[in-house]
Amino acid sequence: MPEWRTRVALVGAGPGRPDLITVRGREWIGRADVILYDRLVDPRLLEWARADCRKVFVGKECGRHTLEQAEIIRLMLEEAAQGRLVVRLKGGDPCVFGRGGEEAEALARAGLPIEIVPGVSAGIGVAAYAGVPLTHREVSSAVVLTTGREAGLSRGETRVIYMAGKDPGAALADLPPETPAIVVSAGTRPGQRSVVTTVARLAEVALESPVLVIVGEVVLRRTEWFESRPLFGKKILVPRSREHAGKLAAVLDEAGAEPVEFTPASFDPTGDAAAALRDLHRFPAIHLGDPPSAELFMAQVRDARRLAGKHITAAGHFTASTLERLGIAPDSVGSPSQGPVLWIGPGEIPDGLEAVRATLYREVPRVEERERILPIEVAGVAFPSSNSARRTVELFGAGYLRKLPLFSMGPETSAEIRRQGLDVAAEAEPSTFEGLVDVIVRHFAERKTRCRASSIS
Repeated sequence: MPEWRTRVALVGAGPGRPDLITVRGREWIGRADVILYDRLVDPRLLEWARADCRKVFVGKECGRHTLEQAEIIRLMLEEAAQGRLVVRLKGGDPCVFGRGGEEAEALARAGLPIEIVPGVSAGIGVAAYAGVPLTHREVSSAVVLTTGREAGLSRGETRVIYMAGKDPGAALADLPPETPAIVVSAGTRPGQRSVVTTVARLAEVALESPVLVIVGEVVLRRTEWFESRPLFGKKILVPRSREHAGKLAAVLDEAGAEPVEFTPASFDPTGDAAAALRDLHRFPAIHLGDPPSAELFMAQVRDARRLAGKHITAAGHFTASTLERLGIAPDSVGSPSQGPVLWIGPGEIPDGLEAVRATLYREVPRVEERERILPIEVAGVAFPSSNSARRTVELFGAGYLRKLPLFSMGPETSAEIRRQGLDVAAEAEPSTFEGLVDVIVRHFAERKTRCRASSIS
């Protein structure tokens, strides 16, 4: 490695939400040989690392350190000296109460080229998600960031207290007791909780760490938005698949929900793809029953010219999208009308259609996913497809799902849910991710209205 190449990157991970990291920070995660990460770093950030990247937890809590700071610096120096690219991943900004300055000095003394990647500091990010403007032309023209060891607040000043879990009121004892304050726990995360109070009553607020306190007149100018989203605080179970990974979760997140994504099944190849290709010349038509079958089949085909002259149908929109991504535009979406057809994958073959089925994979329920999900208190399940509904029932069983409201993307998905002996709480109209989330929002809004009406009566 040339001497000028960066050996260690001190990267700010942002205030909590993984999507609040900078683009540059994400790039370094993807390049790292070794990542040393802190306690408040969201584990999902580590998914962007290479498969062979070594990830080392070096988190610290008050009174309990996985590694002492000197040991963390020694580890960085040692890994970098062996030619590895080291990323030191810190919550917030590395140089705002993150000891980034100490680490940068030690690396510079060792002659190691470094890069410091700023992050959204907790004071900035959490204030924004709590709806508090840190400065305001009418009431505050200065901001003080502190860990609570200093006291006093000048007129026209906002104070942001980091690591305020123990006794933030003690550091503000000389302030007027009626000074507005807000306490924010788990800021920017789905479990965020905010309590508006005063300096005199700070000790009465009991919220779990990590906690940040904002003190000053700006608290009274708060515009609440994050915690007022319609699905805030609700965990919605979302079966994940390759054809729509993350898309439904992103729309649920926009509505304030906490998507709990899981993969209901793994797909183990059967080896039948090779046999199907040997008989390809016998079939003028090919039907692809689902995205996994399309991917496995095209991986065996390799050269799309082998499919020249074939009438190709896709079972649905997601299968068609998968084929298009692989370079094949299906002739139609739905079931084929003429045979003989090589039917690849699942689906009910229409009566009278001459077809030979080839099953390219076996579904194996992900039992470890079920064990991870069961302790979580979820508010409902969002099914984006009929296959996701079937696989989820196979994984969890109808008994577990019967206790939850089940939301369907469209008629085919609803039919599959009912075929499994379960009820559909609401069906999307239109059959889009936005439509699905919209019916979930309306379901809980109507239930809230009914509960309020019953309590009044």
